[in-house]
Amino acid sequence: MPFVELQRIESDPAYRALFLAQLDAAITDRDAEREAVVHAIEAAADRLRTLIRTDSDSDSDSDERAA
Repeated sequence: MPFVELQRIESDPAYRALFLAQLDAAITDRDAEREAVVHAIEAAADRLRTLIRTDSDSDSDSDERAA
């Protein structure tokens, strides 16, 4: 069946235009999803860095008090 669709894409200009428009939309959606995931990962990394710094700062404070 995919071969039949490929033949239709190649032979029918209107169907080709529709297919390409849908393909462009799918690529745009996928890129937006990937960008959202990257932003979520970067935000999570920032939160972890903040937690690590805060934890390190409190460890330093307790070390100084112990000395």
